[in-house]
Amino acid sequence: MSRVHSKLALVLVIAGLAQAGQDGMMDVRMGGRKDAPKKDGKDYAELIKDADVVAGLFTLYHDRDKETVWMEILPAQLDHDFILSMTQETGIGARGVLSGMPAGHDIIRFHKVGESIQVIQRNLMFRAAEGSATAPMIERNFSDSPLAALKIECLPHEERGSWLVDASALFLKDLSGVGHRLERRLDSRYQMDDELCWLDHLQSFPANTEIGASLAFSTDKPKQGWSTLNDPRSLQIRMRYSLSEVPESSYRPRLADPRVGYFQTGWRQFGDDRPGDPMIRLANRWNLEKKDPDAAISEPVEPIVYWLENAIPEAYRDVIRDGALSWNKAFEQAGFRNALVVKQMPDSAEWDPADIRYNTIRWISSSEPSFGAMGPSQVNPYTGEILNADILIEADMVRRAGWGWRSGVDPRGGMLPDPSLPPMEEGLLPEASGTQQRLPGSLSHASCQHALLGAQASDWVSLSLLSEGAMEPGGEIPWEYVSQYLYSMTAHEVGHTLGLRHNFRGSRLLPFDALHDKAATADGLVNSVMEYDPPNVALSSAGQGDYFTSTLGPYDLWAIRWGYTPTGATDLESDRAGMEAIASESTDPSLIYGTDEDAYDVYGWGSAVDPQCRIFDLSSNELAWTRHQLALAGKLMAADPARLLAPDDDYLVYRSAFQRSFGLYWNSAQGLVRYAGAMRTRREPASKGLAPLDPYTGQEQREALQLLVSALLDPSPWQIPARRLNQLGQGYRWSFDGSTEVERVDMPLHDLLAINRERILQDLFAPRRLDRVSELSARPGAEDALGLDELFAMFSDPIWAETARDLDGRALQNAHASVMIDLLTNEKLAAGRDARLLARAELERIARSVGQWQAQRGSDRLTQAHLSDLAARVDAALKLERDRL
Repeated sequence: MSRVHSKLALVLVIAGLAQAGQDGMMDVRMGGRKDAPKKDGKDYAELIKDADVVAGLFTLYHDRDKETVWMEILPAQLDHDFILSMTQETGIGARGVLSGMPAGHDIIRFHKVGESIQVIQRNLMFRAAEGSATAPMIERNFSDSPLAALKIECLPHEERGSWLVDASALFLKDLSGVGHRLERRLDSRYQMDDELCWLDHLQSFPANTEIGASLAFSTDKPKQGWSTLNDPRSLQIRMRYSLSEVPESSYRPRLADPRVGYFQTGWRQFGDDRPGDPMIRLANRWNLEKKDPDAAISEPVEPIVYWLENAIPEAYRDVIRDGALSWNKAFEQAGFRNALVVKQMPDSAEWDPADIRYNTIRWISSSEPSFGAMGPSQVNPYTGEILNADILIEADMVRRAGWGWRSGVDPRGGMLPDPSLPPMEEGLLPEASGTQQRLPGSLSHASCQHALLGAQASDWVSLSLLSEGAMEPGGEIPWEYVSQYLYSMTAHEVGHTLGLRHNFRGSRLLPFDALHDKAATADGLVNSVMEYDPPNVALSSAGQGDYFTSTLGPYDLWAIRWGYTPTGATDLESDRAGMEAIASESTDPSLIYGTDEDAYDVYGWGSAVDPQCRIFDLSSNELAWTRHQLALAGKLMAADPARLLAPDDDYLVYRSAFQRSFGLYWNSAQGLVRYAGAMRTRREPASKGLAPLDPYTGQEQREALQLLVSALLDPSPWQIPARRLNQLGQGYRWSFDGSTEVERVDMPLHDLLAINRERILQDLFAPRRLDRVSELSARPGAEDALGLDELFAMFSDPIWAETARDLDGRALQNAHASVMIDLLTNEKLAAGRDARLLARAELERIARSVGQWQAQRGSDRLTQAHLSDLAARVDAALKLERDRL
């Protein structure tokens, strides 16, 4: 049997195991038989005589007088797989603790042990074929996780043989880790207060049971500043728990392919001793079947239906619907007509948007946006079939689309998240993903920031229009912009719910000169809506084209064609062979794919290698785009406050606008760092004959790094008249807790410059990046490669060309010296030998220059103090290094 055939057999056996559980498979050792009546014990009927009955998959009995909810467990429900889905229905409206957030889903079983029923969370990361010699080893070596032991409260039912347990013993526990999330978000340890928790909102249907739980948390050491909490010592979080069976399905799994970006369900398969990868990885997809299997294009037997929550403002419903339905264009290429259907939730609906029977697009509120929008889904862990999905849109995103800068000062100084750091390092939220997805490092819980970053960056649009006088202060942001933003955001999040991951190579469709040519962008502004594409803002509004893409890109069409085209194959090997013709199109430049672990430094600072796989870039010419963005930032920072401020505005609004423009400048500069030691990456199999790495030429790297030197050292953007600096004031907006929005009355422009310059130098001289530059320059035929010594000199020569006599110059020299000292002395950085040698040489050179400058006459006291400090710090670092030898 071939290796792929053996994997198929294992997948089918495991799927059969799930079905066997549904047909009543149970543990004959402990609970598979009907219990003999006990002589003593409470009577079943007596216990529930005053309770309200909620019949369904699990029948619930709500005794309101006793404030108790009994849950009936049938003998056939023992040792049987159920999906437990958890949703956080309420929050605090801030810091990512929000209504509608998915809180996880697991496979659980109920297992009878004596007079209790244990609730067991299954460990599905390691598997073996049922009945194989390896299966008992899996059970012995890879433990499941007990969640609760539920005491049986009465004698079994006389006819059904069922038992009653107190549901609170399971659902009034912190199953989803709310306390941990609160501690991480609010920086205080919150404990559950059992006396203030209760169950309510009980519903049960033939296929699912819904239980609401109000969980109280308290702390005796609250942090100040969460103004959405009246008393931060305690808070209430409402959870919804959904229990459903793993459904029977005709779904046919499909092996994932690294060339196409789908979320994956994967596990380590034991019992197959053939050489190679022991993992089985299945692409997460919906089960679509043609009504007419013989037709080239057919409607599906069951379409994917999304319901627009009735909380969505009517003005936005049509464009959100259009963004969702845009994917039908892609499904037609896979052979399906009307694969997606969007319906409006009526105001009279008796069902709740959190009910897992409905796929919803929800509209939620928060005092400060945490993610913008996200598209989580629920997946069958045995097959990878998507069972349910919800899209959450933070209402504040639309208000902030273009006007976020009017809301007040950004404590980040207007900076977008560091484009090199993984999202979790930025303290943001988990990305929509299928179960069992495991990525390196902190991206095991990646973040979807598309809507949030788009809303923040949309400030560029209104500021640009205002700076030209093309828009009145306080006027309406163009509907063209708002509608394109909502369309793009919705299409992106729906893409996640269809199984698609981010494609951070998706911005390279058009040359830079075509970005504002509407004829060229009619077929798409980007390769993929799964990109984090920034607003496309022209330097002059007279030449403005589309702000965001108005249609799916070629990658989106191709990815859906690969994922959903039926092959008719009955085994995984034949199915993969049938899809190879589509997958092999990945060499087309418009179809190249790269995702989170390619774009972020998930393996350590400086580990991401490809400048073409990054967030918030646009066009096939990265350097032309960067020059444009630097120029746009300069234009916005130079804008006259009189053109930005409405008559009733205070100067805090101007300060906020300046910060957004300042952030645009430094985020644009930051993206150039990756060119040092840059390599293009590919995901093609070895059989295609294309190497996975293709180094940038030395000239390509030099051109980008010279632009970075210019951006780092150019003083002209910061030659701001004193009159303007005096207008960057505090403002007097008081929050709920009596605090103002800024901690410093004046804007610390030069401190912010110093921080951003040092951050860029730290990123540039990250040991992993330096090691890569060294390796590339040592390869045969690398005469033109960028050398490590050349890289060091490119930045140190202009920084140390003369004595720094102003605040910014001193800060820059101090930052560069600090980075060199860290490279030489910080053993945790584990810098390579050549990097440490050059760092020591730089410090010795600095010491000589400082000595010469100190001997010169005419320096002021501050300059002398700066030089003395440098001399002392450099001498201490060199001495420490000598002492280690």
